[in-house]
Amino acid sequence: MMERPIPLQADLFTGELVDTRSRDQRRADRDRQQPQQQLLFSQREIAQFGVRANPVMPFSPGKLKLISEDTRSEDEIEQERLREAQRQTVPMFDDQSRDTPSPSQPIPTPSIVWLNREDLLNCRPDLSEAISKLTDRELEFMGTLLLSSLRHFYSLQLETILILHLEII
Repeated sequence: MMERPIPLQADLFTGELVDTRSRDQRRADRDRQQPQQQLLFSQREIAQFGVRANPVMPFSPGKLKLISEDTRSEDEIEQERLREAQRQTVPMFDDQSRDTPSPSQPIPTPSIVWLNREDLLNCRPDLSEAISKLTDRELEFMGTLLLSSLRHFYSLQLETILILHLEII
C-alpha cells in the first residue's frame, strides 16, 4: 500500500506549509494507515440464503475475531505470576543477614554511606558512561543523599512497626 503525501498549502501571511485538511479528513487518513484486520470468513460463508435458522441471526453480526483464551485455573495463573515475580526480584540481603535482630541488640546507624560504581552500574547499566566519569566527591555527595533518604525511610518504618507492635491504631 503506497502512502499518499499529506497535501500542504502555503500560508498567505507567513509562507509556511500548513495542513488544511478537516478533522474528519485527518482522522480518515490516520484510520487508513492503521493495520486492518482481515475478515475470518466471507459474508457468503457466514450467511446462507434460503436456510431458516432458529434462533434467527442477523446477516451481518459484525466482524468475527479470534480471541485467545487462557485455559489455566486461577491458582495456576497466580503461581505463574509469583514465579515470574520471584525470578525478577533481586535479593536485597545475604542469607546470613536475614536473622531478625533481638530487641536488646542496638541497631547501628552509619554516619556515612559509601557508594560503589558497581552498585550504580547494576542499578542503571544504561548510564555506564556517566557513572564512570563520577568523581569520588560526587560519589560521597550521592552517598550523603542516600543516607538522608534512608534515615527518613527508617523513621517511617520504625513508626509503623511501633504502632503495630503496641497496637495503637
